[in-house]
Amino acid sequence: MRHVGWRLPAIIGGAAIVLAGLGLVLAVTHRPRWYHPAPVDHTRLREDKAALVGLEEQISAALNAGRAAHFQLSEDQINRWLAARAEIWPELAASLGPFEQPQVLLRDGRVQVAAHAMRRGLPVVAAVTCSVDVGEETLALRYDAPRLGAVPAPRRWLSGLLARLPAESISQTDEGAGTVTLHNDWVWPNGKRRCRVRELSVADGVATVVLEPLRSGPPLR
Repeated sequence: MRHVGWRLPAIIGGAAIVLAGLGLVLAVTHRPRWYHPAPVDHTRLREDKAALVGLEEQISAALNAGRAAHFQLSEDQINRWLAARAEIWPELAASLGPFEQPQVLLRDGRVQVAAHAMRRGLPVVAAVTCSVDVGEETLALRYDAPRLGAVPAPRRWLSGLLARLPAESISQTDEGAGTVTLHNDWVWPNGKRRCRVRELSVADGVATVVLEPLRSGPPLR
């Protein structure tokens, strides 16, 4: 019995470490209530493909005629496109890398993006919320610290994702402030027409976008 004095604190300390580790695992693997990625809706797949083709044709017709392209994207439509990306954009399915079951939420000027991933052998829901400030020459993407389940993650965790952006499109990055500044100068593939984002506004469930054509010539960088 003389050894109980030092064994008891050791037992309590070990139990505390185990409980803390268990709590961290539960927090990291927590599935947020709002996370409900859309399944592939095969009954609407043809309709969704047609909607995408129609949108591309609408934008192409406007830009190639020298007019601004005005359009809206609903949260539901975006998520159905993402769910069916392997059928619609096979290259996009590969570009998402380890992330599966993506979901986009459009809320009060902000966009929340989430996806399922494996992190050190644990299933997690990774999420980040961002907003976009539109300028004549730049787009400022401002993002909050990402989350893994219920646990905040350092902003540098997004470095690998940001590295997927074309280097020529990035004007400046400030990881500490959570900002990526992009050149607002793009090339629409159908007709190779230069354009920029003139407006991007987000309301509950809907994003409104206006693209306007720029003068011909190579993009300014």
